[in-house]
Amino acid sequence: MDLQPARKRQKRSVEATQKEKRIDFVISSFSKELALKVFSYLSSADLVQCAAV
Repeated sequence: MDLQPARKRQKRSVEATQKEKRIDFVISSFSKELALKVFSYLSSADLVQCAAV
């Protein structure tokens, strides 16, 4: 039986990891315009409650 020595894995390049970064869908889809429209439906008491969280 002829076994070959194990090959070392190549490290990921910085460029590859930047391309594979996960996208934060909350930031990308929840734009400022959408946030303003959502908050326009809330009462001042609701906004105070949101700020407390």
